[in-house]
Amino acid sequence: MAAHKDVAFSRVGMLGVGSMGSMTTLLMVEEGCHIFFFDPSEENIKTLDKQEHELQLHEKITRCNSYSEVCEKINDEGKPRVFILSTLHGGPADKCVNSVQPPLEKGDIIIDRGNEHWTNTERRQAKLDAFGGPGESDSILRTIAAQDKNRKPCTVEVEPGGNGHYVKMVVAEVRMLFTNGLGLPEDDVSQTFKKWNAEGPLHDCFLVAIGVEIEQFKGKEGQYVLASVRDKVAQDVDEEEGIGT
Repeated sequence: MAAHKDVAFSRVGMLGVGSMGSMTTLLMVEEGCHIFFFDPSEENIKTLDKQEHELQLHEKITRCNSYSEVCEKINDEGKPRVFILSTLHGGPADKCVNSVQPPLEKGDIIIDRGNEHWTNTERRQAKLDAFGGPGESDSILRTIAAQDKNRKPCTVEVEPGGNGHYVKMVVAEVRMLFTNGLGLPEDDVSQTFKKWNAEGPLHDCFLVAIGVEIEQFKGKEGQYVLASVRDKVAQDVDEEEGIGT
Protein backbone atom coordinates (compact mmCIF):
# COMPACT_ATOMS: atom_id res chain seq x y z
CA MET A 1 0.00 0.00 0.00
CA ALA A 2 1.45 3.33 -1.05
CA ALA A 3 1.37 6.33 1.23
CA HIS A 4 -1.06 9.17 0.55
CA LYS A 5 0.27 11.76 -1.88
CA ASP A 6 0.35 14.42 0.86
CA VAL A 7 2.35 12.25 3.27
CA ALA A 8 6.05 13.06 3.51
CA PHE A 9 6.73 10.34 6.06
CA SER A 10 6.15 6.64 6.44
CA ARG A 11 6.47 6.08 10.20
CA VAL A 12 4.46 7.67 13.01
CA GLY A 13 4.78 7.36 16.77
CA MET A 14 1.41 7.03 18.49
CA LEU A 15 1.72 8.15 22.10
CA GLY A 16 -1.38 6.65 23.66
CA VAL A 17 -3.86 4.26 22.05
CA GLY A 18 -7.14 4.78 23.84
CA SER A 19 -10.29 5.28 21.79
CA MET A 20 -8.87 8.12 19.70
CA GLY A 21 -5.32 6.81 19.41
CA SER A 22 -6.34 3.32 18.32
CA MET A 23 -8.82 4.52 15.70
CA THR A 24 -6.33 7.06 14.36
CA THR A 25 -3.78 4.27 14.15
CA LEU A 26 -6.08 2.24 11.91
CA LEU A 27 -6.87 5.27 9.75
CA MET A 28 -3.20 6.10 9.20
CA VAL A 29 -2.35 2.49 8.41
CA GLU A 30 -4.93 2.69 5.63
CA GLU A 31 -2.89 5.58 4.21
CA GLY A 32 0.29 3.50 4.14
CA CYS A 33 1.89 4.55 7.41
CA HIS A 34 3.66 2.21 9.82
CA ILE A 35 2.58 3.01 13.38
CA PHE A 36 4.80 2.45 16.42
CA PHE A 37 2.85 2.84 19.64
CA PHE A 38 2.98 2.71 23.40
CA ASP A 39 0.38 3.18 26.11
CA PRO A 40 0.87 2.70 29.86
CA SER A 41 -2.58 1.09 29.98
CA GLU A 42 -2.34 -2.65 29.33
CA GLU A 43 -6.06 -2.67 28.57
CA ASN A 44 -5.61 -0.15 25.74
CA ILE A 45 -2.69 -2.14 24.34
CA LYS A 46 -4.68 -5.38 24.38
CA THR A 47 -7.57 -3.70 22.58
CA LEU A 48 -5.35 -2.45 19.75
CA ASP A 49 -3.52 -5.79 19.60
CA LYS A 50 -6.87 -7.49 19.07
CA GLN A 51 -7.89 -5.01 16.36
CA GLU A 52 -4.65 -5.34 14.42
CA HIS A 53 -4.83 -9.14 14.70
CA GLU A 54 -8.38 -9.26 13.37
CA LEU A 55 -7.48 -6.92 10.50
CA GLN A 56 -4.15 -8.67 9.87
CA LEU A 57 -2.15 -5.47 10.21
CA HIS A 58 0.74 -6.81 12.29
CA GLU A 59 3.26 -5.70 9.67
CA LYS A 60 2.06 -2.10 9.92
CA ILE A 61 1.46 -1.74 13.67
CA THR A 62 4.30 -2.27 16.13
CA ARG A 63 3.99 -2.27 19.90
CA CYS A 64 6.80 -0.64 21.89
CA ASN A 65 7.61 -0.99 25.58
CA SER A 66 8.02 2.72 26.38
CA TYR A 67 7.57 6.18 24.92
CA SER A 68 11.32 6.48 24.48
CA GLU A 69 11.36 3.24 22.47
CA VAL A 70 8.77 4.77 20.15
CA CYS A 71 11.22 7.63 19.56
CA GLU A 72 13.97 5.18 18.68
CA LYS A 73 11.87 3.05 16.35
CA ILE A 74 10.44 5.77 14.10
CA ASN A 75 13.73 7.19 12.81
CA ASP A 76 13.03 7.39 9.10
CA GLU A 77 15.96 8.16 6.81
CA GLY A 78 16.85 11.37 8.62
CA LYS A 79 13.41 12.94 8.23
CA PRO A 80 11.80 14.75 11.19
CA ARG A 81 9.92 12.33 13.38
CA VAL A 82 6.17 12.61 13.79
CA PHE A 83 4.42 11.87 17.08
CA ILE A 84 0.70 11.98 17.79
CA LEU A 85 -0.09 12.69 21.42
CA SER A 86 -3.36 10.93 22.21
CA THR A 87 -3.42 10.47 25.96
CA LEU A 88 -5.72 11.60 28.73
CA HIS A 89 -5.59 15.34 29.38
CA GLY A 90 -3.65 16.97 32.19
CA GLY A 91 -1.12 14.93 34.17
CA PRO A 92 -0.98 11.85 31.88
CA ALA A 93 -0.27 14.05 28.87
CA ASP A 94 2.47 15.91 30.76
CA LYS A 95 4.07 12.61 31.76
CA CYS A 96 4.03 11.48 28.15
CA VAL A 97 5.69 14.69 26.91
CA ASN A 98 8.33 14.47 29.65
CA SER A 99 9.08 10.88 28.60
CA VAL A 100 9.76 11.72 24.95
CA GLN A 101 11.47 15.05 25.61
CA PRO A 102 15.08 13.80 26.02
CA PRO A 103 15.28 12.03 22.62
CA LEU A 104 13.59 14.87 20.69
CA GLU A 105 15.51 16.65 17.97
CA LYS A 106 14.99 19.91 16.14
CA GLY A 107 12.17 19.61 13.61
CA ASP A 108 10.42 16.68 15.27
CA ILE A 109 6.65 17.13 15.28
CA ILE A 110 4.26 16.43 18.16
CA ILE A 111 0.56 16.74 17.37
CA ASP A 112 -1.46 17.25 20.55
CA ARG A 113 -4.87 15.92 19.55
CA GLY A 114 -6.41 15.02 22.89
CA ASN A 115 -9.33 16.79 24.54
CA GLU A 116 -7.23 19.33 26.39
CA HIS A 117 -7.56 22.81 27.80
CA TRP A 118 -5.81 25.17 25.41
CA THR A 119 -3.58 26.67 28.10
CA ASN A 120 -2.02 23.27 28.82
CA THR A 121 -1.13 22.85 25.16
CA GLU A 122 0.50 26.27 25.08
CA ARG A 123 2.47 25.47 28.23
CA ARG A 124 3.84 22.29 26.64
CA GLN A 125 4.65 24.13 23.42
CA ALA A 126 6.69 26.72 25.34
CA LYS A 127 8.56 23.93 27.11
CA LEU A 128 9.42 22.20 23.84
CA ASP A 129 10.41 25.36 21.96
CA ALA A 130 13.96 24.86 23.19
CA PHE A 131 14.23 21.83 20.92
CA GLY A 132 13.69 23.85 17.74
CA GLY A 133 11.00 25.45 15.61
CA PRO A 134 7.60 24.01 14.71
CA GLY A 135 7.35 21.40 12.00
CA GLU A 136 4.80 21.01 9.22
CA SER A 137 1.81 18.91 10.27
CA ASP A 138 -0.92 19.94 7.79
CA SER A 139 -0.19 17.10 5.38
CA ILE A 140 -0.48 14.60 8.22
CA LEU A 141 -3.96 15.76 9.16
CA ARG A 142 -5.21 15.98 5.58
CA THR A 143 -4.68 12.25 5.13
CA ILE A 144 -7.23 11.25 7.78
CA ALA A 145 -9.61 14.23 7.80
CA ALA A 146 -13.28 14.09 6.87
CA GLN A 147 -14.03 15.45 3.39
CA ASP A 148 -16.43 18.19 2.35
CA LYS A 149 -18.94 18.05 -0.49
CA ASN A 150 -16.13 18.76 -2.98
CA ARG A 151 -14.03 15.89 -1.60
CA LYS A 152 -11.55 18.30 -0.01
CA PRO A 153 -10.13 17.59 3.46
CA CYS A 154 -11.96 19.40 6.26
CA THR A 155 -8.85 21.00 7.71
CA VAL A 156 -7.87 24.58 8.32
CA GLU A 157 -4.84 26.09 10.00
CA VAL A 158 -5.76 27.68 13.33
CA GLU A 159 -2.85 29.42 14.99
CA PRO A 160 -1.09 30.33 17.15
CA GLY A 161 -0.63 28.10 20.19
CA GLY A 162 -3.61 26.20 21.52
CA ASN A 163 -6.23 27.91 19.35
CA GLY A 164 -7.32 24.59 17.86
CA HIS A 165 -8.49 23.37 21.26
CA TYR A 166 -10.05 26.76 21.93
CA VAL A 167 -12.13 26.71 18.72
CA LYS A 168 -13.45 23.24 19.52
CA MET A 169 -14.42 24.42 22.99
CA VAL A 170 -16.23 27.48 21.64
CA VAL A 171 -18.33 25.42 19.20
CA ALA A 172 -19.61 23.30 22.09
CA GLU A 173 -20.23 26.34 24.28
CA VAL A 174 -22.28 28.08 21.59
CA ARG A 175 -24.93 25.39 21.78
CA MET A 176 -24.89 25.52 25.58
CA LEU A 177 -25.47 29.29 25.51
CA PHE A 178 -28.36 28.87 23.06
CA THR A 179 -30.10 26.13 25.04
CA ASN A 180 -29.17 26.55 28.69
CA GLY A 181 -28.61 30.31 28.49
CA LEU A 182 -31.28 31.62 26.10
CA GLY A 183 -33.66 28.69 26.46
CA LEU A 184 -33.96 28.19 22.70
CA PRO A 185 -35.57 24.94 21.46
CA GLU A 186 -33.47 22.51 19.44
CA ASP A 187 -35.28 23.47 16.21
CA ASP A 188 -34.24 27.11 16.57
CA VAL A 189 -30.65 26.18 17.34
CA SER A 190 -30.42 23.89 14.32
CA GLN A 191 -31.86 26.58 12.05
CA THR A 192 -29.28 29.07 13.30
CA PHE A 193 -26.48 26.57 12.62
CA LYS A 194 -27.97 25.87 9.20
CA LYS A 195 -27.95 29.58 8.33
CA TRP A 196 -24.34 29.92 9.49
CA ASN A 197 -23.34 26.99 7.31
CA ALA A 198 -25.09 28.48 4.26
CA GLU A 199 -23.60 31.97 4.36
CA GLY A 200 -21.19 34.22 6.17
CA PRO A 201 -17.73 33.48 7.64
CA LEU A 202 -18.73 30.00 8.86
CA HIS A 203 -20.20 28.76 5.58
CA ASP A 204 -19.43 25.18 4.52
CA CYS A 205 -17.87 24.45 7.90
CA PHE A 206 -17.77 20.73 8.75
CA LEU A 207 -18.38 21.23 12.47
CA VAL A 208 -21.32 23.58 11.85
CA ALA A 209 -22.79 21.27 9.19
CA ILE A 210 -22.80 18.20 11.41
CA GLY A 211 -24.11 20.40 14.21
CA VAL A 212 -27.26 20.95 12.15
CA GLU A 213 -27.78 17.22 11.66
CA ILE A 214 -27.09 16.40 15.30
CA GLU A 215 -29.47 19.09 16.57
CA GLN A 216 -32.27 17.82 14.31
CA PHE A 217 -31.84 14.11 14.98
CA LYS A 218 -34.73 12.47 16.83
CA GLY A 219 -35.14 9.08 18.47
CA LYS A 220 -37.87 6.50 17.87
CA GLU A 221 -40.25 8.27 20.22
CA GLY A 222 -39.75 11.65 18.57
CA GLN A 223 -37.49 13.12 21.24
CA TYR A 224 -34.33 15.06 20.43
CA VAL A 225 -31.44 12.69 21.04
CA LEU A 226 -28.89 15.40 21.78
CA ALA A 227 -30.72 16.40 24.94
CA SER A 228 -30.10 12.93 26.39
CA VAL A 229 -26.36 12.83 25.72
CA ARG A 230 -24.42 12.35 28.94
CA ASP A 231 -21.57 14.60 30.06
CA LYS A 232 -18.83 12.07 29.28
CA VAL A 233 -16.78 10.98 26.29
CA ALA A 234 -17.30 7.24 25.80
CA GLN A 235 -21.04 6.51 25.80
CA ASP A 236 -21.77 4.11 22.94
CA VAL A 237 -23.95 1.09 23.69
CA ASP A 238 -20.90 -0.85 24.87
CA GLU A 239 -19.38 2.16 26.65
CA GLU A 240 -16.70 2.49 23.99
CA GLU A 241 -15.92 5.14 21.45
CA GLY A 242 -14.84 4.75 17.84
CA ILE A 243 -13.51 8.09 16.64
CA GLY A 244 -12.38 7.61 13.07
CA THR A 245 -14.70 4.74 12.19
